[in-house]
Amino acid sequence: MVDPGFIHLRVHTAYSLSEGAIKLPKLIQLAGEHAMPAVAVTDTNNLFGALEFARGEAPAAWVSAKRFHHQYLPDEVQFEKDGLSAEVAAGLTAKGHTLVEQRRNYGNMHAVLWDTQTNSVEAASDPRAEGRAEVWR
Repeated sequence: MVDPGFIHLRVHTAYSLSEGAIKLPKLIQLAGEHAMPAVAVTDTNNLFGALEFARGEAPAAWVSAKRFHHQYLPDEVQFEKDGLSAEVAAGLTAKGHTLVEQRRNYGNMHAVLWDTQTNSVEAASDPRAEGRAEVWR
């Protein structure tokens, strides 16, 4: 086994509402640039899609974001088709990381947005999975 060097065992990303600030693509890039074989993301108190909501994006954007996964054994970064930008992929490859595009998608998220000021409701289902989000009145 290769010496793993230093591995952060408790990293909070921007999805940890009160404990983190770094966005996932930047975290992956930094880990790759520093030849870190893994990072343990331990997000807490999270609401996935909250950042996208705050930027004014619709629920469809929240549920359709590309996903990726890094694991130590086998040491590879698995990602959905088009899940990593060319810049991030090149940086990870230059640092010796093995990138594996997955044949399956990770997605199966659903979201509902209820705007109480306008009393409007919008829903979305992850386009990569089964299911359907509908608003009934």
